[in-house]
Amino acid sequence: MDLTELRRRLAGAAPASSPAPALSPETHALLARLEAIRRRASPPRRIDLAQCLGGREVRPGLIEVVRRYPLDLQHGRLRLAELNRVEGDRCGHLRWSGPLSPARLVFLDTETTGLAGGAGTLAFLIGVARLFADGLELRQWVLSAFAGEAALLSALSAMLAAETVLVSFNGKTFDIPLLETRARLHGHDPRLRERPHIDLLHTLRRAHGRGLPDCRLKTAETHLLGLARGDDLPGDQAPAAWRAWLTRGEIDLLLAVLAHNRNDLLSTALLLAVLAGEAAGFSLDAVRLPAARGCGSPAPRPESRSGSRRV
Repeated sequence: MDLTELRRRLAGAAPASSPAPALSPETHALLARLEAIRRRASPPRRIDLAQCLGGREVRPGLIEVVRRYPLDLQHGRLRLAELNRVEGDRCGHLRWSGPLSPARLVFLDTETTGLAGGAGTLAFLIGVARLFADGLELRQWVLSAFAGEAALLSALSAMLAAETVLVSFNGKTFDIPLLETRARLHGHDPRLRERPHIDLLHTLRRAHGRGLPDCRLKTAETHLLGLARGDDLPGDQAPAAWRAWLTRGEIDLLLAVLAHNRNDLLSTALLLAVLAGEAAGFSLDAVRLPAARGCGSPAPRPESRSGSRRV
């Protein structure tokens, strides 16, 4: 029997109409073992990922999850209402001239298939948050398959208005270059690097580069927001969580990644209010920081950007 016929038999197809040479005993034994394995294998689970995540499929391979948080939600020692106080760069650490309207701010954070970047790295989750009169809207786009990446990048580009001011933590170095690279691979040029952008990692270095042990978001949360996430999934586990979904249909870790991303966005939002010097009754000068060790050297993508609870 030739290779073509063997493939047909392994795939369960009927034998070709033309007579084939008799199979050897070894081939019979191999086919019998393969058939036994096929019969024992359970059918793959069909999971409605959008329903499990509390979202909806907006394009093939792309799920959108939207949540609204009231302004009285407390995250660490501050409430989301502090964002309404942001009017400009009172302390000079943001290096932003002129007024700063909270309605123009779009807080952005991604979860990716690798923290080191590179041509094979993509963002399988993009989270954005915007302030409205009645609360903070937090929107997450999640890839359920590789085929949804172009739609994911288009959704982000379509949401960013011309007057948008991006706010991120390490976004200028990591998130934005990655998103632009991936968009170009799909024939788009969102020009994200040209948009007004406040990167709070650089702001934190200017404000407290000598007073904090390091400049990770987790450290800023602990010392500036009074936040400590006890059950948070470390950010470096995000790639494994997405692979677990793609290869085995497991969603538990993916749910934890979405919670981690939401907490990152809430922390980034309130950290802006603190570093701009607009948080009510809050003074950076009054915060007791640990002994100065400095964090002026370039920091890698934080491994665990954490806060006190899942949202």
